[in-house]
Amino acid sequence: MAPCRAGRLTSHLQRLHVRDLIRCCFIADRVLNPLSARIFRFDDWTLNLQSGELERGGVRARLQEHPVQVLAALLENAGQVVTREQLISRLWPSTVVDFDTGLNTAVRKLRAALGDTADTPRYIETLPRKGYRFMGTVLEGDSSAGAQPVAVETVA
Repeated sequence: MAPCRAGRLTSHLQRLHVRDLIRCCFIADRVLNPLSARIFRFDDWTLNLQSGELERGGVRARLQEHPVQVLAALLENAGQVVTREQLISRLWPSTVVDFDTGLNTAVRKLRAALGDTADTPRYIETLPRKGYRFMGTVLEGDSSAGAQPVAVETVA
């Protein structure tokens, strides 16, 4: 009877090992590729970070990489100020470009996609010479699981 138990134990440990490997691969993918399979929902908008698609009412628009990165940073820090410096280091980590013009262009394209304006913002508030803040309630989830609310205070 002892060999049988040992065999079951070995089999059980092998299954655990495989599950742990799968779990580690999933976690590593999230760390190495943080945009993979992440979905944000706010109001009736859905943003798929992997594809860069912004959807509302069944209409999809594919955003360019920089507006997606700006929106992701704002959604990840909803209700908090995201400084221009933080956005610049996220968009251009080691290159030399005209940061101000590039960042302003990315925010302008993002606002156009959301139907938002700087004068009467609904989603993206500008804090002059500081940065931007996402205003609203954000849900984060993936396509295989229900959305998880992100703790956010709506800023008026």
